[in-house]
Amino acid sequence: NAIHKTISKVNLKMADTTAPSTTTTGGAEEKDKDDYIKTKALNVELGIRVRIDQLIDIDTSRQEYVVKGMLDRDWIATDEDLLNHKTMGAKYKPSVEVDIDFINDVSLNEMKYAIDPVSGSTTRLSRDANGVWYNRQRIEFNGRFAQEFNVRSFPFDVQDLSLVFSAAIFTAKQLTFVPMHTEVSSVSVDRTFSAVRDFAVVRTDVFTKNFDHTYADTMGHVSDENDVCPYVVFRVQVKREWSALMHRIVVWLFILGALSLGVLSYPHADIDGRLGFLITMILTLVAFQFVMQSELPRVAYFTLIDKYYVAIFSINIILIVESIVVGHGGKGLINDAKRVDETFAIVAAIVFAVVQVFFMGYAAFLHKKELAKIGKTAIFRLDRLTNYLNLKENKGKYPVAE
Repeated sequence: NAIHKTISKVNLKMADTTAPSTTTTGGAEEKDKDDYIKTKALNVELGIRVRIDQLIDIDTSRQEYVVKGMLDRDWIATDEDLLNHKTMGAKYKPSVEVDIDFINDVSLNEMKYAIDPVSGSTTRLSRDANGVWYNRQRIEFNGRFAQEFNVRSFPFDVQDLSLVFSAAIFTAKQLTFVPMHTEVSSVSVDRTFSAVRDFAVVRTDVFTKNFDHTYADTMGHVSDENDVCPYVVFRVQVKREWSALMHRIVVWLFILGALSLGVLSYPHADIDGRLGFLITMILTLVAFQFVMQSELPRVAYFTLIDKYYVAIFSINIILIVESIVVGHGGKGLINDAKRVDETFAIVAAIVFAVVQVFFMGYAAFLHKKELAKIGKTAIFRLDRLTNYLNLKENKGKYPVAE
């Protein structure tokens, strides 16, 4: 499950503006107020946007990325807010508040409210284009976030970097995420001081989605409209700079593969010379694999580069087997070993060329497939593994172990 960390307080405008009457003070009055917020129908349009000031790291192996940025939000200011802002100064707070959560954060190394230099408060008032007043708050953060990366098409991969927010205990009927009323952008990325140079930012966008948590927790057996919560996803799409990687890895693998075919120029009976050459090539490929580890993402499946490496390695294994068959004991294990070796050399050269053409075509296909992800609607869903317990069948008790 996602790690929830409360990061902000935002004002709510209630559809039912009649507040509960209380004669108590202090804690009892605050409890009355909280109970009222939770039980009354609300109608909130919460403007929200993200500004990423620095993209610090993208770790596809650990499925994490690090950013430094700001979270802005605004909501309509009531008459009470306008009056209190004038009289309370630095102590001003919105009249009603609710929690907003970061959903996919792993750790927040730094998080603080920005202070309005004029009033000294964490909340300031701003007008939209129509002159309507809104409360506005900003949180500055620096954190590490979880993200599922798919690098099967490495080094042509396009990745999503998502910041996910939820409206805490409020349902989709009570709160709606909308673009900020006092800003013209919803998500922006400053690439000036980005520390990530192997990716290029290609697109930013925002999506919203509502989730029925009861439906997810009961494995689809029960649904509850009062447990449908709104989520908003700010997405930055990045594309890997593949040119340098292809030159540093693929070109050298091609050269090593082509050199391996040079063993066929040895006489077929010179098995010692052939095996010595091919074993040297095998060791060279193994050593190159260690060098490649710093460039390749460590994942539990094969990437495009891994598949090409396996193809080149397999060619060397086949050449070793062929050299033993035609050169064993100086005569070979088959009749007319010399002619078989000459035929094999021609076939091997043709197969090697076909493998290169196939790889280039497959790489072009994957590259096109990855580019098609840019701008495509985000896929965001809850993936939960829960132990659904039917209370009626179990009579409100846990089953007894045998």
